[in-house]
Amino acid sequence: MKTIGGRLAKFLTVLALLIGGVVATASAAQAAPATVHPASVTTICSTSPVPSGWVITAINTNAWQCGGSSYTIQTPVSPMGVCDNSPIPSGWVITAIHTNVWQCAGGNSYTIQTPVSPMGVCDNSPIPSGWVITAIHTNVWQCAGGNSYTIAAV
Repeated sequence: MKTIGGRLAKFLTVLALLIGGVVATASAAQAAPATVHPASVTTICSTSPVPSGWVITAINTNAWQCGGSSYTIQTPVSPMGVCDNSPIPSGWVITAIHTNVWQCAGGNSYTIQTPVSPMGVCDNSPIPSGWVITAIHTNVWQCAGGNSYTIAAV
């Protein structure tokens, strides 16, 4: 005949293993987040072409080493702000326009991001391949009073 103390000890051992397994599983799940690549950031002279896949995040007007101005550029992360003279990466969209932005030497900036379906984009946004315009909206504040589109993946 088994004693209550022996059964209790086995029960507590099993319980500890189960709790430990749940904690270990939760820790493993938390320790392995989705792969996120940090943005690379550098400065180039404004007379230099912006490398493919990079965006302009600031215009520096006192860049003595470049004869007057330089750009802070980086690889994009979604969402992010870019100056309006920045190239927009392929497959990305413009979701907002901001006016008189100090990082862009008093010019405009855009909020860009990778699209999700459906979503609103400003009318100056590129429309990615495989996406269509499903609605047009006028005088939209997030697009500096311009128009916007609702786009959806097809």
